[in-house]
Amino acid sequence: MGRLAEMQIEWNQQFAAYYIKNVHPHVDRIGAWTCNKYGLSKITTNQSESLNCAIKGLNDWKEYPIDAMVMSLFQLSQYYNAEILRGRYNFGQPRILPEFADLYNTEKDKPFLPKTVDPATFINSSFKPSPKQ
Repeated sequence: MGRLAEMQIEWNQQFAAYYIKNVHPHVDRIGAWTCNKYGLSKITTNQSESLNCAIKGLNDWKEYPIDAMVMSLFQLSQYYNAEILRGRYNFGQPRILPEFADLYNTEKDKPFLPKTVDPATFINSSFKPSPKQ
């Protein structure tokens, strides 16, 4: 008995029917393993891990004033959200895969594509306190 069949035994019948109809046909292209063909092998869905590199820049701060920390995290969020939106419409990096490009049309959708500030810029900005001694 395959893994899917084993799991279906425990599932609610409505959920199993939904999964087989709507999810299972796409499993081969929606899992993290699909990125292996692009040379990516370490992928996380944990947002805190994804932002860890940028946030590590905050470790040099001697003190963390709450307003500076909140502003940094807000700007990080704004940066990544804007980059995702820009990527959908083939502006900036990353860019959407060509086979999905027709799903997003700048003329039809008229998205607001905000300019972004590199995370290193605002992490190292003027509100940064003095480094650890």
